[in-house]
Amino acid sequence: MRWYDDLYVGYNLLDKKRQVMWKIKRGKQQFNKYVITLPFNDYDVLDIYPSNVLTQKWYKDSDIVIVGIAEGREEAMDMVQLIIMDCLNSTGGCKVKDYILNLMNEERRVAYGTYIVTYFKNNWYYCIIYSGACFTYFVFSYNICRKSKWKY
Repeated sequence: MRWYDDLYVGYNLLDKKRQVMWKIKRGKQQFNKYVITLPFNDYDVLDIYPSNVLTQKWYKDSDIVIVGIAEGREEAMDMVQLIIMDCLNSTGGCKVKDYILNLMNEERRVAYGTYIVTYFKNNWYYCIIYSGACFTYFVFSYNICRKSKWKY
């Protein structure tokens, strides 16, 4: 289970964002909380699940990407609408899955002439930092990064 860096959070959960995320990561039961995820197939736009579904072992072990959290199904539908509108404004199309994955894997320019490229594959973070003639390559385990709260 992965979390989108710029997580979309519903209006009713703004104060409780960290608490809800913590409970979802630990597999705690929550009432009336929904998660918005990227679909497993290529023809759906987004999926909405009750957060209780994510307590199942299959979802914990899967490579699901959580894009947003909301309190109530209505708010989750509003969040989906907001995500689609962001995608339309940025790309001019409705390929939300490609849009989010590109945002997660895009190059980040840190300083003049310095780039950081990060991507996630098979529970490993790959980080390439290059500047001018030299570059540095890092590989981090997802579990190590999650425990140390590593941020790039």
